Amino acid sequence: MKPAQSIVWVLAVAMSGCQMTQRTPQDETTADVEPVAEAPKSDQPVAVMGRLVAFRDDLATVNRGSVDGLHKGQVVPIYHGALHLANLELLDVAPGWASGIVIDQRFTPKVGDVVVIPPRPDAAESP
Repeated sequence: MKPAQSIVWVLAVAMSGCQMTQRTPQDETTADVEPVAEAPKSDQPVAVMGRLVAFRDDLATVNRGSVDGLHKGQVVPIYHGALHLANLELLDVAPGWASGIVIDQRFTPKVGDVVVIPPRPDAAESP
């Protein structure tokens, strides 16, 4: 993580009231995990999922950014499970995060809710 991204992440976590934790090698044991076959490759682009990392009033920050296909002015849906809560209109986009204003709110989003980023049109052409 780059220093600027770290600062944004810390600010987002501080705003949300969450605590940051760091994983240790002991947390990641693989002794009782069975190997999984590799997923078949597809030429079809897939949507990317992100999460709300901060939410206050009608402003929200997500953990995805321009490298994931987001751009300023884009509107992405916010879900809690299968329930469509609202949309997020992006006002500021960086490589690793984006923030914006919550619009079309039917239910109140919370930190951890999912945003769905549609595949980029050029994703099918990338190797």
